[in-house]
Parts: sequence; structure tokens; C-alpha cells
Amino acid sequence: MPKSVASRVLLSAKERHQGFADAIKKYPDLKIVGYAEGDWKEESGAKAMEEILKYYDGPIDLVFGDNDRMALGARKVLSSRGQLDGQKNEVLYLGVDALPIPDGGMENVRDGLLIASGIYPICGDELIELALKILRGEPYEKNNVLETSIVTKENANVLLLQYREVQKRAGYIAKMHNLVGKIKDESETQTMLSIAMCLFTGVVFVFLILIIHANRVKDCLNEELRQKNDELIRKNEELDAEKARVEQQRDQLEEQRDQLLDATTQTLTENQPAEPEKSAEIPQKNEFMEKFLSCVDKKLDSPTLSVEDISQEMCVSRVQLYRKVKSLAQKSPVEIIRERRLQRASELLQDPSLSISEVAYRVGFSAPSYFTKCYKEFFGKNPRS
Repeated sequence: MPKSVASRVLLSAKERHQGFADAIKKYPDLKIVGYAEGDWKEESGAKAMEEILKYYDGPIDLVFGDNDRMALGARKVLSSRGQLDGQKNEVLYLGVDALPIPDGGMENVRDGLLIASGIYPICGDELIELALKILRGEPYEKNNVLETSIVTKENANVLLLQYREVQKRAGYIAKMHNLVGKIKDESETQTMLSIAMCLFTGVVFVFLILIIHANRVKDCLNEELRQKNDELIRKNEELDAEKARVEQQRDQLEEQRDQLLDATTQTLTENQPAEPEKSAEIPQKNEFMEKFLSCVDKKLDSPTLSVEDISQEMCVSRVQLYRKVKSLAQKSPVEIIRERRLQRASELLQDPSLSISEVAYRVGFSAPSYFTKCYKEFFGKNPRS
């Protein structure tokens, strides 16, 4: 490679890396734990990742490659090591170029090998025009910003479809241009030149039709995607509402069941001779509540946690548990479970990286809308308000 070209490639690599580093400065929680250089090939990406792992063995959330091939090389290394032994989260891989060729960046994003890739526009015609202006001594812009875009799993198929359609049409147009060229070369008379002009006009007309057709296909695909997205949002909202209704009914039924059992056993007890309770069977006040709260906290993230589960773990009947908790705390077990969840949620909400839905799931609520309702009733305000 000539020295000037090699210097330009090195500069491009540094610019990509510097651009990535400048962008993540806006997010102080993101940390770069390692960096190694490659030569744009997949093998060099693998070697770069191996160099990083020699001095860093901590968790990795995302690998950014200056191009897609190096990102794939790093992925192979981490995959061969089980995506880092013991790491719970899946490592994400991000590249640049998003080439629409077979096994290129677009297909890698579509197939889930890369989480996303940035399209790197070449703009050859604009570069030639700029070079001509420089050679002619004409005024020119020194800084020319190229528009780019991000390829994700949601739009990869549409972009690949559009690219392949354009390629087909470009091939067809190239054939037609060749045909016109042959006719023009073989034609020496005005008649043949007229025929060539007619053919050329026909090609332009076909090309315009193809552009219109491609735009219609694109509009149809976008409309279909929009409708599917709206339908998915609607179904998610309906499911969340149903979950909230079921979860609220479950809590109400738990309360009613405890109250009914307590009333029933109270009636039976009143009709039988009183027996002195054995002091050995009644835990001390603080010990009993501490054990109860410990059982609750251990399973706080489980949406199926019930009073029945806790009574079994504490080796007491459900009625005994209800009565003792009610007498010691003036609240039912169901109320205390809900309050413990909301208090834990209030602590988690201090972490801005967690959404309200994530916090709801972590403290055992299966419906974020029901969590918000309970939170507002308990604290008098909405989460993060």
C-alpha cells in the first residue's frame, strides 16, 4: 500500500475511534475498559480482543469495532470463551460500514451477529467534483459533512430489499446502456441514430417507472411496519391492563381469604373450651416479625409470592400468621408484602438507568401500571415525579 494511502487509512481509523469516544462522553456511566488496533480484517479484530483480555478480565457490555469485520472477529473470540465465563448479560457488538453485500454488515445485523452498524457513505461523485474544483482553483468547502444512518435489526431487511432492487434495476439499465452503445457504434446513418435515441428515451422512461415502483414498495412496507407496530403497542397495553386487573384481584382475594379464615376460626374457638397457649410455641414479638420480614425479603422479586408460601416456610398456619402479624403490626401480611415491595422500589428508582417497568418487575409486580397505582396510593406521588 502506498504511504499516502496508508496514512489516510490510519487517519480514518483514528477519526472513527475518536468520534466514538467523543460521543460516549455524554454518558459518564459508560466506561472504555480496553482498546487495541487492527487492520480492518476479521483476524485483526480477533487478535485485538485477545490482547485486551490479557490485561482485563471483567464484565463487557459492548464491543465497538471500527468496521464490521473487526467487530465479528472480536465476537468469535468472546464466543469461544463462552461470552466471558460467569457474565450474566449478553455482550453486544457494534460495527461500521453496513455493507449490503453477502455476509456484509447489513446481513450480520439482520442475523443478530451485530446489534447495529453505521452506514459509511463513499460519495465518489461528490469527491471527484470536489477534486476538480481544487484543480481548477475554484472556491470549495473545506469541511464537507456526509450524511449517514444506523442499520438495526428493525430496518435491516427493508434496506437489503431496497439495495437488491436497486442492484437489479442498475444491472438492467447497464445492459440497456450497452445495447444503446452497440447500436450507436454500429449505426452510421441518421436512421440508426434516431433508433438509438428512441431506445435511450425508453430506458429513461423505464428507469422512472422503476423508481416510482420502488418508492411505492417502500411506502407499502413502511405502512405495514407502522400498522404492525401500532398493533403490537395496543396488544401490550391491553395485556398490561389485564395483568394489573388480575394482580389487584389476587391481592384483594388474599386479604379476603385471610379475613374469612380468621373470622371462621375465631367462631370455632369461641365455641370450644379455652386452652392456655404454650409459651414455647409463641415466638417473641421481634423474633417473629424479623423472621416474617426475612421470608418476605428473600422472595420479594417473585410475582407469585403469597401468604401461603410464607406461612409454610415459617411452619405456622395461615390463620396464625395473619393474626400474629395483624396484632404486632396492625397490618395484614398482604399489606406488609406490598409495602416492602414499594419501599424497595423507592430505593431502586434512585438509579436513573432503570426504567419504571424494570423496577416494577424487580420488586415482584407483573404489571407496571398496577405498580404505579400502588406507588401513588402509598407515597402520594407517581414514581420519579
